[in-house]
Amino acid sequence: MRSTIFFVVLAAIMLIMVGNLLRSRRIRERYAVLWVAVGLFLVVLVAFPALLSWLARTVGVAVPSNLLFILVIGMLLGIALQLTLEVSRAEDRSRVLAENVAILNLEMREAGLTHLSSRGGDADPTAGDEMSDTTTDDGPSAPPSAPPAR
Repeated sequence: MRSTIFFVVLAAIMLIMVGNLLRSRRIRERYAVLWVAVGLFLVVLVAFPALLSWLARTVGVAVPSNLLFILVIGMLLGIALQLTLEVSRAEDRSRVLAENVAILNLEMREAGLTHLSSRGGDADPTAGDEMSDTTTDDGPSAPPSAPPAR
């Protein structure tokens, strides 16, 4: 009976935390749905402990806790895959944005608009230019020129 109360309280705390993270916009809805489903699954398993035993027998797993471990490992693998997809998408978007910024900088230089800056007209035309002409993703395309000898 004590373990039942412990797991119900644990599931309630988890659901409250997910709700607060969602309300404060620190977690997106698509991830919150996953954690709410995990919390509700935990509540169902605590409320009906025979359900896990029945499910284990149905699947053919000898020990119900082994089935629970298999389910949790599968869930963690799914989360890892989802986060890998998100990182890949973010990297693609970042690359496209960097390319667009480089194109816009080139167009500004060609149009003679590089003298415009927030510091005034005497600013260095290359100041604030994150991507210089001498570098690419593969490294420098030309060696930098040496400073004049004094």
